Amino acid sequence: MELAKRIFRQLVRWLGFAAVAGILILAIVNSGSGLPEGSAAPAIVGTTIGGERFSTIDFAGRPVVLNFWATWCPPCLAELPDLERAYQSYGDRVAFVGLTLESGPAEQVAEVVQRFKLTYPIVLPHPRVQQAYKVTSFPTTVILGPDGKVLHSHAGSVDFDILTRELEPYLAGEG
Repeated sequence: MELAKRIFRQLVRWLGFAAVAGILILAIVNSGSGLPEGSAAPAIVGTTIGGERFSTIDFAGRPVVLNFWATWCPPCLAELPDLERAYQSYGDRVAFVGLTLESGPAEQVAEVVQRFKLTYPIVLPHPRVQQAYKVTSFPTTVILGPDGKVLHSHAGSVDFDILTRELEPYLAGEG
């Protein structure tokens, strides 16, 4: 009986250690995702799922919301309705762009776009974009000012309230 208790206590210690180590690793990986605020954002060139040429240079002088996501990522899919809602609310003043990375062929991405009824541009960027924007986790959302500099960067999900809070003051002329 005493041996079983010792084994159980040691197992609990090891599981606790593994849990803490896992949390620390996730925190380290997620904390470095995205460009730092105030940094110049690299231009993105790609193709939309409709086959049209795309470039962020076309949005110069306008705020831009860049959402990096993947079709296999549950948190990415969960935030898509809020991104569409924000696009419907602010799309006349702010450019919204979905950037699918590691997501398979355009047909697979188009299926997700259709399922969620997304109307903002969805781009299949060159894989180097992920590295240029320092995206290490999905989803990552980056908000750019009209000057092309990073206003906010989020590793993890965003929702309508976060986007509203970050865009409204800027659109009101305070940002």
